[in-house]
Amino acid sequence: METSIASSPSIGKEEVFNQTYESNVHFDWGFEGCAMEMEVDKEEGAMDNVVSEPRSQQQEKRATRSTGTKKIECPFLLKGVKGNDGWTVSVHNGTHNHPPAVYLEGHSYPGRLSADQTAMLVDLSVSMVKPKQILSQLKGNDPSNVTTIKHVYNARHKYRVIEKAGRTQMQHLMAQLQHFSYVNWDRSDKDRNVTDLFWAPPCAGEMLRAFPRVLMMDCTYKTNRYRFPLLQIVGVTCTELTFNVAFAFIECEKEENYTWVLEKLKGMMDADTLPVVIVTDRELALMNAIISVFPHATNLLCRFHISKNVLAKCMKMFDDKTWEEFSCSWGLVVLSASVTQYEERLRVLKRDFQMFPTALDYVEKNWLIPYKERFVGAWTDKVMHFGNLTSNRAESAHAALKHQLEHSQCNFDNIWEKMHRLIQLQETEVKASLEKNLTSVPHEFRSPLFEMLRGVVSKNGMTHVLAASRQVEWIVESNHACECALRYTHGLPCAHEIAPYKTKNIPLPLELIHDHWKRLSLIPAQNDASLGETMKAKFQIFYDRFVSEKPDVQRHMFKKFDEAINPDCTTLVEPQEKTKTRGRMSTKEKNAAKVQNATKVKNSTRRDPSKFEHVLASLEPSLETAKAVKEKPRRNPRAKTAAQVLTCHFIDQFPEPIRPYIESVKDVESNGNCGFRAISAFMNEDCNEHEWKQVRPS
Repeated sequence: METSIASSPSIGKEEVFNQTYESNVHFDWGFEGCAMEMEVDKEEGAMDNVVSEPRSQQQEKRATRSTGTKKIECPFLLKGVKGNDGWTVSVHNGTHNHPPAVYLEGHSYPGRLSADQTAMLVDLSVSMVKPKQILSQLKGNDPSNVTTIKHVYNARHKYRVIEKAGRTQMQHLMAQLQHFSYVNWDRSDKDRNVTDLFWAPPCAGEMLRAFPRVLMMDCTYKTNRYRFPLLQIVGVTCTELTFNVAFAFIECEKEENYTWVLEKLKGMMDADTLPVVIVTDRELALMNAIISVFPHATNLLCRFHISKNVLAKCMKMFDDKTWEEFSCSWGLVVLSASVTQYEERLRVLKRDFQMFPTALDYVEKNWLIPYKERFVGAWTDKVMHFGNLTSNRAESAHAALKHQLEHSQCNFDNIWEKMHRLIQLQETEVKASLEKNLTSVPHEFRSPLFEMLRGVVSKNGMTHVLAASRQVEWIVESNHACECALRYTHGLPCAHEIAPYKTKNIPLPLELIHDHWKRLSLIPAQNDASLGETMKAKFQIFYDRFVSEKPDVQRHMFKKFDEAINPDCTTLVEPQEKTKTRGRMSTKEKNAAKVQNATKVKNSTRRDPSKFEHVLASLEPSLETAKAVKEKPRRNPRAKTAAQVLTCHFIDQFPEPIRPYIESVKDVESNGNCGFRAISAFMNEDCNEHEWKQVRPS
């Protein structure tokens, strides 16, 4: 088969390819084994001869990688010559040694991306759209598109290479942190390998100045290929949204590492806006660091993790029914509203479960004696924590971040890129919630009681006040003493404070509301005129020291100074990947490694099961038959009942003098109609709560 293309002064290279394709001559689109030769008039000096010839062999660069070649020794040869009047193209040998291509899919040239498609791919990649979804979008825009997923991956890789511009990973990261005005600090070893890395987004400063009182801190794992723990610090707004304050990758979870991170965090905050409450798990190194850096802050412990620790340690000591009773009694101890109530409920716990001394010894010596002030309601109800008694907000932030990361083998610069997009969305959500509170007022706050609060106090704060106002009648009629928990924990008026205003039908004054609930805008940093003069003095001191030092020291000082103003020139090196070196691999592990491919790294970001999850799993009923294996596994009833509020010792919540006269206590279903259900159960002889619909109309 021979085809010739007449020379044309105006014909372009792309037009030659298009005409060739339309003529069913698949010299480069269908088979890369066909050769093309282009020449340029030497007098033009624009380009040298470019020759693509078939190769019979292609050497493998990597012995472990299976490679091949598309070259099939096809004799076809197309020659293009560029002269003064344009390109001249001629076919020197129009013979092929292969049939025409059946499908264009899988061939590199017809599957190439156009400039518009490449631009769209870059935009979608920056928006963290997955490659498969990008390919689907390309196919949807152009049904005749023959691009494959490999083209998408190659284009994404090319974009990343161009973006880095030859810089190392750490140089690219530092340049990005500076470009987007992040606060960042780092530490390294003698070989300049990163050991600790801290960064905080620019919006964190504004949010911290507005909402500094309560912070939650927690470490997560499986986020990076270096296996560094990630300490994530979050705060909470007046609209009860979580915002990220800072991130820190630390080499190990030691007090010294935590202290370094908290000192950098403290450097971001003003002296009058330091945190008052910090919620953590029982991580002793972190707790000691908090005492050192924030000595005036109250360190509360996460109730959720404490309950799971108790479950993991004590559950196996009881049968199902007894465990439910013990769990309920323990929950009542934790929720005690006063010291007197705490002592009474603890006495009941010891009395009812004296046959289980190991469990009692565990909860008392490991939790109550050393830490009761950090999680029991009798003490935490005197601390202004705005309802944050667990580290669940930090856990939710972990989950959101890991959802963006998708796998656990990211580099620092990849992690930052995905964090940055997440933080941008979060900042938008926070600002939108603040603006909505300024411009929209729900109908339930139209009463005169909220006249001075509307548009000034967040809806979440007014919701707490509304709930307290509904208790006024009950407190007045029953002459019940108000515990003032809302005043202490949220900085909002409790029922006895609201009573006189509600009785007289007059508005609540703004003075009763804590400033936290009135922050409906972020607080930008103020310009410090004296800071510029201080910097000039520091520069002069640096220069005076520089000129007085020896040449070797001068070069070192200049290098450090240059890194500070040009972070993309940093000599920092990414840390070495940690490997498991503890003990010799057993025969069983060796066999498993052979089957599983020992070089393969687990990419999942899912955390390892906690101890309480292992305990629950060990109590699952074993499936003995093959039929049972195929059936849908049953849920563990323990996992559900352990989290329920049980009724076993509700009688202990009543005053002791009237307990002998109480025959039974019934806990009705809590579905929004619990009041009607309680009346129905009281009126029916069989305590049937399901007739509540007959009570409600009346």
